[in-house]
Amino acid sequence: MVNEDGGIEYKRELTNRLKREIVSFLNSQNGGIIYLGVDDKTHEGLNVSE
Repeated sequence: MVNEDGGIEYKRELTNRLKREIVSFLNSQNGGIIYLGVDDKTHEGLNVSE
């Protein structure tokens, strides 16, 4: 996996902050990719609860 940058974000879980980042990506010219359930430091996949 690649490191985070202006178009890639790794998030452990769904939070209110993540919701703001989604809106930010939607409003940007290039968009972006958010990987939910991935540790942002190790890039390891995590279990995600419903």
